[in-house]
Amino acid sequence: MKTTLKTFLGGRKSKYLVLLVVFTVVCSSGAFAAQSIGILDSVGDKIIGLIGSRWVKAILAVALIVEFGVIAWGNAQGQGDIMKKVLPWVIGTAGILGATSIVNFFFSNVKPEALQSMIQVVESVTSLT
Repeated sequence: MKTTLKTFLGGRKSKYLVLLVVFTVVCSSGAFAAQSIGILDSVGDKIIGLIGSRWVKAILAVALIVEFGVIAWGNAQGQGDIMKKVLPWVIGTAGILGATSIVNFFFSNVKPEALQSMIQVVESVTSLT
């Protein structure tokens, strides 16, 4: 019985899932290195600062209005499937609009001491290898 990659993965969606996992692992392989934690923290602060700025929120609010307008216009034209086409854009825009609140919710209790202890643990683990 010959097992090929196509029969193992089962279909197109499975291939995309495997590629997403591989891409994530490759891109984040050095993310937990001891030297990278400070860099990741500063880059994360810059990204959250950018997303949290007023002009980005204004652009995203206008984008949400346009997206809902497209849905209303499409329904008025009799295109019932317009919701399926625009809904991912609405979800993405709303997710980016709420990203600062989401990050602050999860990381509001993180203290610098906890970050330093995590750095020490990572350094001890990396020194073993």
